[in-house]
Amino acid sequence: MWTQRDQLQAYQFLRRRIVSALQFGDANHPVAPGRRLIRATAAGLGVALLVTGGFLVAAVLHPGSTADWRSPGQILVEKETGASFVLGDDGLVHPVLNHASARLLIGSAKITSMSSRALADAPRGRPLGIPGAPASLAAPDALITGPWAVCTTPGDAAALTTAVVGASLPAARLNAGQGVVVRDPDGARYLVSDGRRLRARTGALVALGYDAVRPRPAGSAWIRALPAGPDLTLLDVAGVGRRGPRLAGASTRVGQILLARGVDGADRYYLVGADGLVPVGQTEAALILGNPDNRDAYRDGVPRPVDVAAADVAASGLVATRAKDPGFPPRLPRITPGEGPVCAGGSGTGPLALWTGPAPVPSGARALPVEAPASARTADRVYVAPGADLLVRAGGGGTALITDQGTRYPVAGPDDLKALGYGDATVTSVTTGLLSLFPAGPELSRAAARGPA
Repeated sequence: MWTQRDQLQAYQFLRRRIVSALQFGDANHPVAPGRRLIRATAAGLGVALLVTGGFLVAAVLHPGSTADWRSPGQILVEKETGASFVLGDDGLVHPVLNHASARLLIGSAKITSMSSRALADAPRGRPLGIPGAPASLAAPDALITGPWAVCTTPGDAAALTTAVVGASLPAARLNAGQGVVVRDPDGARYLVSDGRRLRARTGALVALGYDAVRPRPAGSAWIRALPAGPDLTLLDVAGVGRRGPRLAGASTRVGQILLARGVDGADRYYLVGADGLVPVGQTEAALILGNPDNRDAYRDGVPRPVDVAAADVAASGLVATRAKDPGFPPRLPRITPGEGPVCAGGSGTGPLALWTGPAPVPSGARALPVEAPASARTADRVYVAPGADLLVRAGGGGTALITDQGTRYPVAGPDDLKALGYGDATVTSVTTGLLSLFPAGPELSRAAARGPA
């Protein structure tokens, strides 16, 4: 007697034979009918599960935006065009000219990307913003403070000035006591040494022994960016030729230059006055000796240093203390010859170092040309490290933002600085000469941003 289990197995066996005969034309086909269908179904389910899982992960990482243009305090950026909008106090969505204007209007860095369809039902207001304001702003932690460099390069028609911020300065520089002689486009000559410019008036270069030096061509902006020292001019002496004090039993004349050679190898110069000896530097002594009006101080009419013993000067008690240093280089600078580029650089407020060679623009980078320099103080080309803006202040003036495009934007006040995201940022002090190298853009203020574009 067959059991119920035996009957079920017999039924399944008979069913498989019938299906195999219909599917393969062979009741004894070795492949079980339906196996391919099962495999295909399983594979399809697996792919469906993977795709579903991918969508779930994407939804977690990038949740669907529920942003609404009606939410205040956000910069709306249209996905398709990149155009910026802000929600005004009037309830209208206003197009904004640039990112800096948007920051000034809402005082927030929140950016919401929305499709044009999502913005389609937003009531539009008139465009707002400051024409020419920055299109982008560096993050507060990306602001730089320097170093600064300004270089002049001979050009086809005139020497060009390049201002550089945020690039490494070369290690090879001119030593203290070295310098260069340059001429501006108008032909004026300058001695540049120890980071200062000293204009050479008529006869000064000859008196200093630089008459054979060929001046390097230099841009006006480069010269004006350097701190100014006193003009180099032939110096007069009051009462020249009159009887001076006696020194070690010898007579002197007012206007004479005395030279005491020290045992340490340092020569010391003294100007004979009516009542004593005035210490002067080598440069000042040369400017006195080079003035032909002072020849009456010498018996033969030939101005030249008079050698004296350092011990006699020390024992005379005649050396007076100067009330004010005239500011001339204490020693005659040694001139570095040549006609190539020359640069000055430093922190922005401290002494500027000099070197000969090209501007320190990184390899592969390029200084941006200034289309129309506003004055003789503006550079012809500027370079600021990409993505690294800086906040600067010259003397007691206001704060300015210099972007990586090389444009200087005055910032109206602390509230405007805060709206830009720089309320707690460091402001770098620089000289007026360096700041003037960068072309000025419009003032950045919240009031100006609210005006019609």
